[in-house]
Amino acid sequence: MCWAVLEISAAAGRAMTTRGRGHIVNVTSIAALYTFIGGNSIYHATKAAMHMLSRQLRVDAIGKRVRVTEICPGRVATDIFGHVSGGDLAE
Repeated sequence: MCWAVLEISAAAGRAMTTRGRGHIVNVTSIAALYTFIGGNSIYHATKAAMHMLSRQLRVDAIGKRVRVTEICPGRVATDIFGHVSGGDLAE
């Protein structure tokens, strides 16, 4: 996972806790929860790490008036999925 996500989340979380309110929004992917064929281990691992980070931040924020939301978009019919799955998008 990118160190920037960890550093920014930590700094923002501290600032929001001090202020007494805030909202952290992380955008991950369906790849955080499900695997695809095609050698995308690093992508899946980083998305899964962001998913778990979001869950833990949510627990850490209990009672601090800081919300944590994870947006986890699903699969979209683009060329990349035909490439990684080896299938036809029309299937």
